[in-house]
Amino acid sequence: MVIGFDIDGCIYDFVTPAYKELTLYHGVTLPPIEFWKQTENLFSKEFWQSFLAIESLYSASKALSEDVETLNYLSKNNTIYYVTSRPKNCELVTYQWLRREGFPSYNNLFVVQNGKRPVLESIRMDYYVEDRQVHADSIRDLTTVIMKNTPWNTQAENYIRINSIPQLLEIIK
Repeated sequence: MVIGFDIDGCIYDFVTPAYKELTLYHGVTLPPIEFWKQTENLFSKEFWQSFLAIESLYSASKALSEDVETLNYLSKNNTIYYVTSRPKNCELVTYQWLRREGFPSYNNLFVVQNGKRPVLESIRMDYYVEDRQVHADSIRDLTTVIMKNTPWNTQAENYIRINSIPQLLEIIK
């Protein structure tokens, strides 16, 4: 089988370093969960484009050992890909993080800016793990999307859901 993974919100904790940066330098005072539910209303699109290009945000968090173990286990009999919507200038730091943390198939990395659909159209994936509804909705006709539960996707319906990456072993057999 071919299994794809989003990175931020699925195997990488982007929220913690981003929230820390926003509270220290950009005046965010909302509690984290409230903030992440309304991020798009708090800053301009231009701000987010600039903010999301800060490379250090994508290497500050450690991977959960159980996530690394699960993906390494799955990679023994499956092909693993990573498809992430990060700025292009963050591709090297993303690759380095995957490699440093011990994830398998770190060369199978796609950093995209205009949606994940073209990658999933060219590489037929049996499963894709995602945390954002907008991306999940755009590819649900191409693969079985597994939604990793987060506070920002509680409204997404009709998806297989997991709370943690090791729960994939109950789904992917």
